[in-house]
Amino acid sequence: MARIRNTIKEVSIPNMSIGSSCWVDITYINNPHSFYVRPRAYGVHMPYLQARGEKIHPSQIRVGDVHIFKSRMLRCYARGKIVEIEDDHEPLYKLLAIDYGCIEVDVSIHRIWHLYHKANVPGLVTHCQLADCMPLGNTWSSDAIEAMKDFMEGERAKIIIRSKAPGIVAVELHNSCPDDISTLLTLTGYTTFEYVYNSPMEYPMLLQHYNMPRGLHVNVPMQVRMTSGTFPENFYVVLVEEYQVYMQDRNDFRHYAQNQISRRLQDLRIGAPVAVYYLAQNEYERGIVKELHPVTQTVRVKLVDIGTEVVEDIGRIKAVPEWYLRIPARAIYCTVHRGRFLETDRLEQFTNPHGEFVVTIDELGPAHGPHVVTVSRIIS
Repeated sequence: MARIRNTIKEVSIPNMSIGSSCWVDITYINNPHSFYVRPRAYGVHMPYLQARGEKIHPSQIRVGDVHIFKSRMLRCYARGKIVEIEDDHEPLYKLLAIDYGCIEVDVSIHRIWHLYHKANVPGLVTHCQLADCMPLGNTWSSDAIEAMKDFMEGERAKIIIRSKAPGIVAVELHNSCPDDISTLLTLTGYTTFEYVYNSPMEYPMLLQHYNMPRGLHVNVPMQVRMTSGTFPENFYVVLVEEYQVYMQDRNDFRHYAQNQISRRLQDLRIGAPVAVYYLAQNEYERGIVKELHPVTQTVRVKLVDIGTEVVEDIGRIKAVPEWYLRIPARAIYCTVHRGRFLETDRLEQFTNPHGEFVVTIDELGPAHGPHVVTVSRIIS
C-alpha cells in the first residue's frame, strides 16, 4: 500500500507543471477532446488493485461503492464505482471503471466481486484533450475518432502538458509516429489545428461561458480590488479570492497562448472569444472581440477578467481553448451613486493596484450595465 501511495505522489499528472512530460497508457478514447491516460509507472500496481475478493450480494451494493467487476469493454477485471442501480426483476448495474475512464452498463451481479485488497486508492486516470486540435465541423466525426484510436492502438505514448483546467488537462500526445497526434490528425485530413468558427450562430453559445451567472446578490458585502475604469462612476472590480486564483492561472494561460498561431483578421467575428497579448501588462488575457479594423489590422478587445478595452495588433490575438471558456468572466462592472461612498477623503486609494475594499450591491445591473454599489470600507 505504501509503495502505491508513493508512486502516486511521485507521478501525478494534475500536479505536474506546464511543459512537463510523462509516459502513459491510453486507457479510453471518447474523442480527441476527451480521452483518459494512466502513467505507465502505475502499471506494476494494477494486478494488486484489480485482484478479486469474495462474491458479493446485491444487498451489499450501494451507489458510490467501489468493487471489482469483469469488464466486457476492457476485457479484464477492473475497479468500478457503482454509478446507477436498475432493479426491475434482476439487478443491473452501471459502473465507472475508475482506472480506465469508461462507463459500462448492464453489469449483472454475477460479474461483481468485493475488492481483495481494501486499498483506499483513488482512480488512477487523468482526463485529457489534445491541444491544437479541433473538429472540421461542429462535432467530432466518427472517422476522426477512429483515426485517433488507430494511431494509438498498441502504442505506448508520451504526453507533454500544455495547459490545465479543473477536470481536464490539454496535452501534446506523442508515440512512434514522426509527428504528434494533433498534427497527424490534421495532416491526414481528419481535424484542423485551431479554433474555426463557421457561423456567427456559434458565438452566443461560447459567450454564455464567459457571461454565465455569477450568483451575485444584493446586500451582501464583498471584498474586492479595482482592476480598471474610473471611480466612482464606472469601474470594474474582482473578488479578492478570485483575483488570487486569476494570478495563479496566468502562468498556465500565458504558456498556452504563447504556443498558438496568431489569428487572421478574416477568421474573426464580433463577439468571438480570444486570447490577447495585453502590451501594457506584458501578459495574455481572455477577451471578447468588440471591433475589427481591417485597414490597420488591429482588433478592439474587451478583457473579461479586467474590464478594460484595448486595441491590439492582430499578431497579438490567439485562440482560446474550450476549457477557459467555462470559467466565468471575473470582472464585475460597478458604479457608485452620489452619497453611497462612505470614505470620500480616500478616493486615490482605489487606483492602487494592491488596494482592497468592501462593496455591497444595492441594485443588480442590467445585462451589460453596471451594478449600483455602496463602498463601505477600505481594507488597505
